[in-house]
Amino acid sequence: TLREERGRTPTEHTARQEATFLVGQTIQREIRNRVQVSWRDVKQRYERDIDRYQPPPTAVFRFIRVREGDAPAVAESLATGTPFEEVAAGDSNRFESGEDGAVSLPFGDDGGITSPYASAELNELIASLRPGEWGGPVQVGSSRFWAMLERIEDRSTDLYDVQREIWDEIYQARAGEYRERYYAELTEGAIEAAMQRTAFQLFIEASARYGPGARGTR
Repeated sequence: TLREERGRTPTEHTARQEATFLVGQTIQREIRNRVQVSWRDVKQRYERDIDRYQPPPTAVFRFIRVREGDAPAVAESLATGTPFEEVAAGDSNRFESGEDGAVSLPFGDDGGITSPYASAELNELIASLRPGEWGGPVQVGSSRFWAMLERIEDRSTDLYDVQREIWDEIYQARAGEYRERYYAELTEGAIEAAMQRTAFQLFIEASARYGPGARGTR
């Protein structure tokens, strides 16, 4: 099969595989010896990409928005201890964003929650809540709003926890750059060597044909 498909005998195929493996090992050894990543490199990369590793926290809210006529029933359910999430999942909730009224709001640069709503009263209610607390109702137009702050999600990552990830990113990038240069050097050397062998062969052939004592010389 090897002979038919690739024109090689099993011995030639094994030799080719061994050669390929040895070349790969040589290249990997060269890369390991030449490419270095220091702790300073890792720290500088972390500080450069600080927004990636230290994003602002996010506040997860759940809202209830109902018509005036549905407000008494919602108020009674909450007052009698019905879980806020259960009331928010009811058919009367007309809050459009998120599933069952769930919305994530980021913290701003000032450390406060970024409140996107036009109603000052609703924004004040949002800002006053702590995790697990709910409040309302707030009148906004023809609707009544309740809000609950379910939790605050801190997505920041310490340098200690991501140092290996950063090291790998830097190493892979530098290894790729060095690999390309190394291949270019090998290719350039191979081409130069091939040209030298060709020139030498042409010189031998020319000497045999036109050199002293060759037939046909004039």
